[in-house]
Amino acid sequence: MAMNLMELIAKFLTPDMIARIASGLGIDPSLAQKAIEAAIPALLARVAGRASKPEGALQLSNVLAQ
Repeated sequence: MAMNLMELIAKFLTPDMIARIASGLGIDPSLAQKAIEAAIPALLARVAGRASKPEGALQLSNVLAQ
């Protein structure tokens, strides 16, 4: 079964990772979780918008190649 990008990101952001992010920001882990859940779709939309243009697609390709 194919996994979408949101699911892949969610798997990476384990409770431990979220706790470390929250600690680094000095906020409660549940607040960090909510903020991350809200930010992921916005960030992916921005990347998709960028990649839809030839120069953006080239930039994305270069970043992924590194």
